[in-house]
Amino acid sequence: MPARRRQGAIEKAVRRDLRAFPEAISGGAVAQAMLTLAAEADTRSLEPRDLAQLLRELRLCSVQLRDMAPPGAEGDKIDELRKKREERLLREHGGQG
Repeated sequence: MPARRRQGAIEKAVRRDLRAFPEAISGGAVAQAMLTLAAEADTRSLEPRDLAQLLRELRLCSVQLRDMAPPGAEGDKIDELRKKREERLLREHGGQG
């Protein structure tokens, strides 16, 4: 059985960031590319120039994900409060506008 690879700080941070996105986004190709890039960056085996390019690509992937679905956009606290308010108003006013 091969030894389990240890996650580095960059990969942990990327995984933490990805949790803020809907599963359809966080499990997609761009997210997987980010994890691969992060794992490679954590190896510290790259030349500084190559590491800089890799981290730039990682940052661009992050921007792309945020454009696809801003974190917390689906079901955030504001949406939750708005829904509760609408439900309360419907109960109080019997659905009359």
